[in-house]
Amino acid sequence: MAFGSSISAIEHGQPEFEGLHESVFSLLKISMGMVDGKRFDAYESDPLLAMSIYFCLVSIIVFLVNMLVAQLTCAYEAVYGLMVGYARLERLEIIKNTMPSVTERRWQAFLDNLKVHEKCEFNAGDVGVTGGVQILEPANANPTTQDMIKRFGGSTNVDVQWPADNEGEGGDADKLDRIESLIQKTLKRVTRGGGGSKGTFQSSNSQSEDQSGSTLGSTNSDLV
Repeated sequence: MAFGSSISAIEHGQPEFEGLHESVFSLLKISMGMVDGKRFDAYESDPLLAMSIYFCLVSIIVFLVNMLVAQLTCAYEAVYGLMVGYARLERLEIIKNTMPSVTERRWQAFLDNLKVHEKCEFNAGDVGVTGGVQILEPANANPTTQDMIKRFGGSTNVDVQWPADNEGEGGDADKLDRIESLIQKTLKRVTRGGGGSKGTFQSSNSQSEDQSGSTLGSTNSDLV
């Protein structure tokens, strides 16, 4: 409407842009690709008209279409959130209506089967807290390069002050990392210099064998 009203106010010799309704309809056909390309040659006779049409096409194709896609995406996210919320409410309603029909014995058996009163085991021998349901997974499903559980030695009394975390101030973890890096550097140096040291060791062995052989020969000659 804005471009159609501005184009209709311009002096030009194009009958399809005479009046507001004709201009809007012509711009709509151009934006949908319903106009032959030869018509643009006629539009170029009037530079102001051609510039207005091209600017309108760029605004529609680049800006308005992308804004429409963004609006549809945001609307889909909102609808999906409502759908998930309604699904959860429906599930809660089903559970609420089903609970009165469950006997106390069956409910107690279900709770005993969940074992929420037992402590969950993070790893073998590493016992955690209660109130959870343990789900096992393969060890290579979510590999972790460092331990995410922070362990502190000492009493488990709630009245005892929680120990300070010195990990960021050069604690034991940093010391172990430095030692590990030092060991890796040493191994690299040993493997790099392995060839030269091996050749030196073999040459020294051959020299020692030659010297021992000559000494044995002289001893045998003396004995003879």
